[in-house]
Amino acid sequence: MANSILVTGGTGFFGCSLLDMIAGGCWREYHFTMLSRRAQEFAAVHPEYAALSNVEFISADARTPAACDRRFRYIIHAATPAVDSPDDAELYDIIVAGTDAVLEFARKSGAE
Repeated sequence: MANSILVTGGTGFFGCSLLDMIAGGCWREYHFTMLSRRAQEFAAVHPEYAALSNVEFISADARTPAACDRRFRYIIHAATPAVDSPDDAELYDIIVAGTDAVLEFARKSGAE
C-alpha cells in the first residue's frame, strides 16, 4: 500500500496521459492500478502500457471500485464516459454514483 495509486478511468483521456508519463519514466516508485470497464481489451491493444512493471489493469466500473479488493494509498478518480454516449440518466448515474462509490471506497481503505 505504501506507494499504491488507484486510477478510475485508467484507460480514458486522463488515464492515458498518466500512462504516457509512466512509460516515459515518471513515478517509477509508485504502483498504479488502472481501473476501467474495458481494461483487459485496452491492455491487449496497447502492449506498451501492459508491459509496464508498475502498472496493473483491472476491469471494473467506477461504481464498484471495491472489485479491486485491496487498499490504496492514493486514489485518482477520473472516470467518466467520454467515447460511449449513454443516455442522460446513465451518464448521471456513472458520474454521481461513481463518485459516491469511489469516495466511500477511499474512506474505507484509508486512502489519502
